Amino acid sequence: MSRHIHACAKTNTLRYAFVGVTVEDLYPRDDWNFVFGLADPLGRTSVFSFARYADEGFLNAKAAQARLLKRAVKVMAHEIGHTFGLMHCIHYSCLMQGSNSAGESDAKPHEFCPLCLRKLFFQTEFDPVLRYEALIEWIEALDGGPELFAADSDANEAVFGEWKAWYRRRIDACGGSC
Repeated sequence: MSRHIHACAKTNTLRYAFVGVTVEDLYPRDDWNFVFGLADPLGRTSVFSFARYADEGFLNAKAAQARLLKRAVKVMAHEIGHTFGLMHCIHYSCLMQGSNSAGESDAKPHEFCPLCLRKLFFQTEFDPVLRYEALIEWIEALDGGPELFAADSDANEAVFGEWKAWYRRRIDACGGSC
């Protein structure tokens, strides 16, 4: 086992990458503009910043929290994609596309394109249907008790309903197994 993969004794799962979270702006170089996140593929580490994700457009606090979570999940998934060796994608509408503004980041899809998904599959050999089912379960778990982030089913449906429908369509397209 690589020195970067550690068995977790409690859950018997593997840890592949470490993700840092901050509220400070990230500037990889003095002459660069800010970035939403940054990853080191060789070190399997990444960092994500909430600094550019203030959401003044929502009157409902729960919807604003759910939208903030949605933005964070997309950027963190993008950065974790880099830790698996994925570069910025130029072929399709893809989560691995770069973004230079909050608008571009919001417009980017929540999912990997077929090429990047295949590259990720090659690295990890996951079951796509189990992955989609787990993502649906995660979205549905957001509606749980008040201790959960944005625990409001209406807000979560408004923000994550599209994703859940997309995952269900993918499961249907796979015929229950891919």
